[in-house]
Amino acid sequence: MKTYLIHKVITLGLIFCLSACSLLDDSGEPAANDPAGTVSVNMRDFKQGGSWLDIDDDAIGFVFSSNNFNCYNSGGIVDVGQCKLGAVKSIPSSTSWSAPVAAKIGHSYIVRGRKNGNPVYLRFYVVDWLISASSNGILGVAIKYQYPFTPENS
Repeated sequence: MKTYLIHKVITLGLIFCLSACSLLDDSGEPAANDPAGTVSVNMRDFKQGGSWLDIDDDAIGFVFSSNNFNCYNSGGIVDVGQCKLGAVKSIPSSTSWSAPVAAKIGHSYIVRGRKNGNPVYLRFYVVDWLISASSNGILGVAIKYQYPFTPENS
């Protein structure tokens, strides 16, 4: 009977520990679910055969090149800082829209564009570098993006 009870306590303890650990992401922070409609994309460096990422008939377009994000047909990009995609709720009050903007792993960004004369927004998160197996150089970036994104303060 004691052995059965000990096994049951150990099993329940393991279940508790595993379920508690699943609430954290790789950095030990609380896991944030990706927003509905999130798309994962690998963007290769434009100078190494990559292409533009065109969203919604060119309402928003941007590219990864030389470890930077650059845009066209857009009103610029803002680095929101080190946070997950779902944590980006609004445009920072001290925003300076610019391009190019340095690509940083673990950072989220907002891209501003126009559609039918109205501003539109896309938010994206840089997941990781794409590394060449042969040269160990950076080939591009893996990102997650969500469009359309409606900032709480737009």
